[in-house]
Amino acid sequence: MNNPVGLGVVGAVVGAAIGYFTKPQPSLGMLATVDPDATYQSAIVTHIAIFAVVGLAVGAALGALTLLTARGK
Repeated sequence: MNNPVGLGVVGAVVGAAIGYFTKPQPSLGMLATVDPDATYQSAIVTHIAIFAVVGLAVGAALGALTLLTARGK
């Protein structure tokens, strides 16, 4: 496994963990829907997915930068 892929995977795992532990609180807009529980669960899943994707992108970018700097030496 090369640097960008490895750091991307680690970034996605760390991002998902941060997203899981910083769950959003239910808002009044969620409570006004037909099924507030499903809406809240959907918001949690979306929150975790966003953090995982951002972590993946940041980790892959850092891995690519380290790969480029290693090739430049």
